[in-house]
Amino acid sequence: MNEPVDLPTLFERAMLLSSGERAAFLSQACAGRPDLRAEIESLIAAADPLRDDDHYSEPDLFLGRRIAGFTLERLIGEGGHGRVYLAHQHSPQRAVALKIMSSGLLSRSARRRFEYESEVLARLRHPGIAHVYEAGVESIAGVLLPWFAMEYIEGAQTIVEFARETTAPLRARVALAIELCDVLQYGHQRGVLHRDLKPSNVLIGQDARLKVIDFGVAGSLGSNALPVTHATHTGDILGTIAYMSPEQCSGDHRVPDARSDTYALGTVIYELLTLAPAFDVRSKSIPDAIQLVVGASPRRASMVNPSLRGDLEAILMKSLEREPERRYQTAAELALDLRAYLSGGTVSARHHTLRYRATRFLCRRWLPVSVGAAFVVALSAAAVVSYVSLLGEREARVAVALRAEELSRALTRAEDEVRVRIATTTFLSRNVVNAIPARTGKPDATVRESLVLAVKQIAEVARGDARAELELRRISAAALQGMNELRAAAEQYGGAVTIVDANPNVQLLAPVKWVGLLGSYGLVLTAIKDDRGGEVQLRAWEEGKSLLGERHKETVFAGAKYFSGAVKRDGFEQHRVAYLSHYTLACEALGVDDPATQPLRQGVARNLANGSKEDRTQARGLVELELASAARGGKPLAIENARSLQLEFFVASGDQAAVALGRELATAREQSYGATSMQALTRRALLIRALRHAGLWGEALLIARAQAEAQDHAQTAQAIDRAEAWLDVAVASAEVGDAVGAEISLATAIALLADLSPESARAQVTRLEVIRARARLDVGGDASLQYAALSEARNAITVRRPMTVAALRESMAVLAQLAVRAGRLQDATRYAQEYLDALDGNGMQHGALSEEMRAILELPR
Repeated sequence: MNEPVDLPTLFERAMLLSSGERAAFLSQACAGRPDLRAEIESLIAAADPLRDDDHYSEPDLFLGRRIAGFTLERLIGEGGHGRVYLAHQHSPQRAVALKIMSSGLLSRSARRRFEYESEVLARLRHPGIAHVYEAGVESIAGVLLPWFAMEYIEGAQTIVEFARETTAPLRARVALAIELCDVLQYGHQRGVLHRDLKPSNVLIGQDARLKVIDFGVAGSLGSNALPVTHATHTGDILGTIAYMSPEQCSGDHRVPDARSDTYALGTVIYELLTLAPAFDVRSKSIPDAIQLVVGASPRRASMVNPSLRGDLEAILMKSLEREPERRYQTAAELALDLRAYLSGGTVSARHHTLRYRATRFLCRRWLPVSVGAAFVVALSAAAVVSYVSLLGEREARVAVALRAEELSRALTRAEDEVRVRIATTTFLSRNVVNAIPARTGKPDATVRESLVLAVKQIAEVARGDARAELELRRISAAALQGMNELRAAAEQYGGAVTIVDANPNVQLLAPVKWVGLLGSYGLVLTAIKDDRGGEVQLRAWEEGKSLLGERHKETVFAGAKYFSGAVKRDGFEQHRVAYLSHYTLACEALGVDDPATQPLRQGVARNLANGSKEDRTQARGLVELELASAARGGKPLAIENARSLQLEFFVASGDQAAVALGRELATAREQSYGATSMQALTRRALLIRALRHAGLWGEALLIARAQAEAQDHAQTAQAIDRAEAWLDVAVASAEVGDAVGAEISLATAIALLADLSPESARAQVTRLEVIRARARLDVGGDASLQYAALSEARNAITVRRPMTVAALRESMAVLAQLAVRAGRLQDATRYAQEYLDALDGNGMQHGALSEEMRAILELPR
């Protein structure tokens, strides 16, 4: 008769093993019991149907599969929440790590944990945290599984493997531990717990840089939004037991805090320094492993590595205290003690006896102490005699010295101010007053021309004074930006930043002005499409949070500028959660009417307006709030900006009111800023979209020609901007029957597109317009070939930005028209219906193309 067995324990132990280890374990544990092995394997298959050995070894289940824009190449990791594959992203071209959720974790809470990981990582921007690029859901083997793509770390080793294989010296490993503490503290400061910290989640790449990965069970500080320890079914324990805090293992359901992470951090550092785990649970059952962590203390570090005796051992044991109140309260506290160890200072984990403090002091200052001791012996007798008389004199000297120091600082500040004022006066008198036409004899000279020439003399006027040169460049940059001389403004902003960076130990600029300077620099770089814009905007936001706090007005402004550029670069969905969170924080901290809140609200509304029907409803509310806020403030510029936001919403919604408002605002912007200004170009482009939707092709052609001419002379325009403008001319020309004008405009646009990357989303959309204009123009051409070309171009597009949605939708209408000409009435009906459904699904109004689509649906079959 078969002996009774502990089936749950065998199942739990098997689930913790990889597929290869599991087979060996079951062969030994179920020897002579094929029925028992079959039952355990069926439980494993039920828990994760994609994880049984037969399927898992099949390369065609995941490998070679294309998910969104990624092709999976090989398996690089497997954990409790999913599998990680090396994948190739096609646009941009790069290697990524793509994680797919295990199908055995398809409960609502488990799926939520997995999806939460990508959201958390996406809002954590730190060189020590692997970045998330994209996330989604894929149907695999008939099951919808979440996935996300993140930064691939070339040649990665775990932090312990790196220490072991490189035989890193002890001080280097302590420095690595400090770096890990700083990364964790960064996450905690942003309200994020890791909750699954272990050596396999701390990687060192070929560049020897540390990266923390796998925030799969991360949660918000002060929140119970996700379960802390146990899931709902047996064996589904979050994290790895050997690195979990006692309160997590015991199922303590109190609100989690940073001390649980600090405990896990201590276990990782313990293993990093000793090269042995704090708790070895590999041969134990899950209940026994939990009991060990909850009820026992790890071996003293010096028993594993005698060189750790003293400060390091005290630090490690304090970090692994079972009671949260007795261990380090933050990762920063742990890092502070580790830094004290490296510098020879006192650590808080040790009892600070007089002997201990003296020993640490002598370790740090042994040479001066030795020399000083000789002088002390020689002077001690004289010191005793003169002590009483000198005491009064000393107090008087200290008071005089303090007063003198205060006066010296005030004098230095005054001298700095005088030098800056002299330099500013010299600059203005030489380059502005002397530029008056009556003095120069040039009646056509403008302030713009004078300033562009004047900035070339800033270094000469400043005469090597960093503070004066910084102020002149900062003022000039702001003036040039206001005049739309963006490249010249970027040059001056860049010069100002270089001056500050070259003087790291001197405060040349108040923190508020410094954060504002960085934000303006990043905004201008983004406007002229300089790749450095995003990096500078992120730096401005991070400096604001560090120097001023995240709720300060200038920090909020910096965040708004950062998200504006990040969304243009990556798309709204990748930053949606963080963007909305920053807007909410701004409203709470400053109020809905504060000027710092308005650009955030405008940016969020602008992106939501191009989204789903639900997003559009939310955008409408934000637009109405912006109009009301601007009216309460009464400032003309704020009111104009709010109306511009309303125009963007009208255009995105297909509202016929966009035409009248667009005409008014485009004229006003051109009069205020000039025909080639970025403000005028943006409003004119919106007016063209509105006219196209309304079918007002004659007026659209006139405005499009003016736009194309302006783009040809605009300093911010690139080839893609000019190509889009000339394509508007081509499409409108084709619609009004101007074949010659359409041909010339098409040729110009095609020439501008020649050097663009075919992977660019904007370039792909623009090629749709080329085919559309060609189809409208060449009515006698082969409609079947045109239909095939447009269909292929449309299918090649990956929607990354809201701007592509309208073009894709319009391409449905053109495909329907071409299908009619090609005699493919069934396809024509399908595309016409898709176009109309897309308008209705997104809550958009119907325009000129809608009438043509309805006519196609009524054609006799």
